[in-house]
This record gives sequence, C-alpha cells and structure tokens, in this order.
Amino acid sequence: MADLYLLKDIGTVKQFRKDEIVLVENEPGDNMYIVLKGEFGAYVNSLMDFPVRVAGIGEGSCFGEMSVIDGWHRSATVMAEKDGAVLAIEKDKFPLLIEKSPDTADLILKTLHTRVKSAAEALRLRGKSVPPVDPLMDTRNSGDVKSKMSLMIAQARQIRQMNDLLLQSSDDSQKPLVARQEERIKLLPEGYKRFNLEDKNDNSQMLQARTVFCPYCLKSSDAYIPLISHLDRVRTCLDGRVIFKDFDILLYTNIVCPNCNYTDTYHKFCEHAHNDVPPTCDSNQFKNMENFTGFVDTHNHTVDEVILSYYLTINCLERVTNDSRRLANAWIRLYWIYGDLKATARAKQAAGKTIELFAGYLAKNSGNIPVQDEIRINATLGELYAAVEDYKQARECFEKNSRLGENAPDAQELVQQCLDRCRELAPL
Repeated sequence: MADLYLLKDIGTVKQFRKDEIVLVENEPGDNMYIVLKGEFGAYVNSLMDFPVRVAGIGEGSCFGEMSVIDGWHRSATVMAEKDGAVLAIEKDKFPLLIEKSPDTADLILKTLHTRVKSAAEALRLRGKSVPPVDPLMDTRNSGDVKSKMSLMIAQARQIRQMNDLLLQSSDDSQKPLVARQEERIKLLPEGYKRFNLEDKNDNSQMLQARTVFCPYCLKSSDAYIPLISHLDRVRTCLDGRVIFKDFDILLYTNIVCPNCNYTDTYHKFCEHAHNDVPPTCDSNQFKNMENFTGFVDTHNHTVDEVILSYYLTINCLERVTNDSRRLANAWIRLYWIYGDLKATARAKQAAGKTIELFAGYLAKNSGNIPVQDEIRINATLGELYAAVEDYKQARECFEKNSRLGENAPDAQELVQQCLDRCRELAPL
C-alpha cells in the first residue's frame, strides 16, 4: 500500500458501512479512492438491466481512478461489501499524488493493467474478439508525471472500449446473468428419485484440506481436494474414465463455492490464485436454484449431492462459457455415475448429451487440436455410441482412429484398443 503518512495531506479518509454506495455508474466523478480497510464490489448494468459484479476491491486497491484520469462518467457502481474505509483523492490533486507517491502511481498502473486483462478475459469467455492492446501498455512504469498520466489514459481508454464490447454482447438472445426471483432454475431432471447412498470409505488419506478461490466471485473457501499422489491408478477405460483403487474420484471432482454457488472441477478452482482471474458475473448469479440448499465439502459425500453438483456445474458452464468440451466432460461424469448405479435411462440420456457436445467440438476443431486429443475423443465417442446401441457410429469412430494413429506414434496403445473394440462390435 502507498505511504499513508505521505498521502494524509493529499486525501481525506471516509468511512462506509456494509451495503453503502460509494459511487454510481454513469455519474460524473471528481474523486478516486484507495481502500484502507474492508471490501468493496464494482457492479455494472447489462443491456438487459441485470447488475453484473465485475470486480472485487480489497485493501490496498484503488477505484474511481478512471473518471479522474480520463474525465468520463463512472464506469461502475461501487458498494461496500463489508464495513470499510477509503482515502478519497480529489481530481485536482491527482497529478500531485502521482508526483509525490511513486508507490501509488505504480498501484494505479497495476490496477489499470489488471482491469485491461480482466476485460479481455471476460470477452474471451463470451467468445468475443479482443481488440489489440495499445502499444503504450508495454511502456515501463518509470518516467515523469506526464508519461505516467499518458499511460494511464491509454489504459483507461482500452478498458472503456472492451467494457463497451462486453455490454454489446449482452443481447436478448443470451440468458440473463442474474435469474429473476420468480424464475427458479430447476436443476434435477423430471422424475429424479434419490439414491440415498453415501461413500462409506475412509478417504482422509486421499483428500487434502485446502483453501481455494472461486474463479467467479473470487472469494475463498475451504475444500477437500483429491491428493493425486496418494491414489493408486488401476486402469484407464476406453471412454476416458480413470479408475483408482479404493477411491471413486468422481465423488470428489467438483467444488461448490459456498459464497456464490458457482460449481466446477477442483482443477479450475485450484489453478487460480487469489485475485488472479477476473470475476465475470455477480455473486448472486447461481443462487436462485431449486433442489439445492448447500453443499458441505467433507471426507464423505452422498451420491445424490454429487449428482446435483454435476447438474450445478452444467448450469454454471452454460451461463458463462460456450466451451462444449468442458460441458461434455461434466455430462460424461454423470454418465459414469449413472452407469455405476445401473440407472440405464439416465445413463443413456447423459451419454446422448455427451455425444452431441463432443461431436460438435470435433466438427468445429478437427485439425486444430493435437491428434492425440482427437483420438481420445473419438475413442470416448465410440464407447458412448455403443452405450446408446448405435454400433455403426461406434465402429466409424474406432476406425477413424486407425487412420489418425498413423500420425500419432504415442497413441498406438489406445489405437489398438479401439481396433480390438471395433472387432467386438462387428456385425454378425
């Protein structure tokens, strides 16, 4: 944080209570703020008039600098999410701030740079093109007040441009980022009956307690993560499922954020450090759902809550990404679980969804992904087609791998398994 003793004669300390509004989107602004204590959230309204949380702002961070730098109206509404305090810097004292406090100048430059990356990532998540970054972005933070101000202005313009593109992408054909109160989201399929089964194994040696950060609301929580180094792999099935001795990893693959209910695999939660990835939705986005009252991450899960977590994952992914491969990976895990439970109709339904998504992914990306990945997906599709009794399509997938295998020496074992499986499925 900047030297507060140095800044006390430049700014004014202001206190805010939880839920109190600090500044309002589209209003003119003559102050910027440095957070001394507490947590604040930045919100914008989409074209569908739904509030979208675009950033969390913690101690040592700043906000409101955009209006001070480029003179435009506020780009977001900022609200205190906990009791807190800020140091308010008036616009006419901003150049003095940059001159007297290099640490603060670096903080503002870093904040702007992070927001440029955040906006770019949000565009990518929506499948939108990211505009080229202004060459000034690569300028080093050193320099006089004028050069620093020039860099800040360039960054602010870049952020405004990408935020405009984000709002333009929120048309009526897209689902709202926040469900209206009366529009309860039904997660479980019609006629779902509870299985009332629980994992009774002692998994304490195979799970690791860890603090993780939600990639969307960016709040921390405690979770139990599979300790891969302690697992004994038995085999990898032709459909891609990995079997471990005395441990069903499918029951511990998902993490449900207790703060916003965003759900995804533990890989996605663990690859993010605190504030490393920008939030692209507000913290209430995933809370308005039937059938779900919470998920406690423990050493033992029930089958029903795990199944529900996969439907949660699918619901969340459908809202925030168009990545058919990630959706397919969620559906195939449901297929495996239903298969273990001998819930044939449910398993076939999940297989059908997985086929649709993986086939679409290959049609769009064939030739642009590593050949080993294409072989693996074809092998998975072959097994899924067999599961839904479409043996002709299954054989075609396996036979295609025979051709692809000519350019993939490292995948020969899998290719041979596909050929053997194809012979098993040969018509009598």
